[in-house]
Amino acid sequence: MRSAKPHLFEQRRRRAELRAKIKVCEDEMEACGAREVELDNEINSPEVYNDPDLLRQKSDELSDLRFHQEELFAAWEAAMEEQESYEQSQQTEE
Repeated sequence: MRSAKPHLFEQRRRRAELRAKIKVCEDEMEACGAREVELDNEINSPEVYNDPDLLRQKSDELSDLRFHQEELFAAWEAAMEEQESYEQSQQTEE
């Protein structure tokens, strides 16, 4: 029976890590979404639209941001799937 306790402790620790990772991903995705709206508005403004260098800079930033959002979503999705598997395994242990 004693060998089960370290296993349970490790599961709880890992689940707490996953919850924290999910929260960080969600917060960062929210911030990226807000920045995406800002960049879209900037790109569509006449001063940026009429300045090819500035337009390229903002467009590159938007492209990088969208790539980062995809990475964040993949990390969030993996953490959610792992959390779900822990929850399912706990239900089967009960």
